[in-house]
Amino acid sequence: MDTINPTQEQIRLIKDKYFEKPFVMINLLKFKRDSSGRKSKQLYHQYTKEVASLLQAIGGNVIFLGAVHDVFIGEQGNMWDEVLLVYYPSGEAFLRMIAMEEYQKANAFREAALEKCVLMVTQRLV
Repeated sequence: MDTINPTQEQIRLIKDKYFEKPFVMINLLKFKRDSSGRKSKQLYHQYTKEVASLLQAIGGNVIFLGAVHDVFIGEQGNMWDEVLLVYYPSGEAFLRMIAMEEYQKANAFREAALEKCVLMVTQRLV
C-alpha cells in the first residue's frame, strides 16, 4: 500500500533510532497527473517553498532536488519523477518541524501533489 504520510510506527522509528542523530532523508517522488497528463509537481514545489523557512529554522537544508530522466539500471516501469535529499540535524528537529502548524498547512500541497513516495533515512558512513 502506497502512503504519503508517516505511520505512528514510522514516527516511533525516528524517535527511537534517530532522535539525537543527524541524517539525510532521501525522497523518491511520483506526482499525480491530471486529465491532460500534466504532473502535479507545481503543488509539490509550493510545499517545498513554504517549508524552506521551517527547515532552516530547525537547522536543516535541502541538499539536492532533481528531476529523474532515465533509469540506468533497473526496471523502466519503476520511474520516479523527482528525487529530493534533505539534511536534518536530528530526529528531534525533524519531528518538531512536522508538528508545526505551518508545516501541517504546507503539507496539504504535498498530499495533493503526490501519487506515491518513498522516504529513506540515511546516515553518513565516512
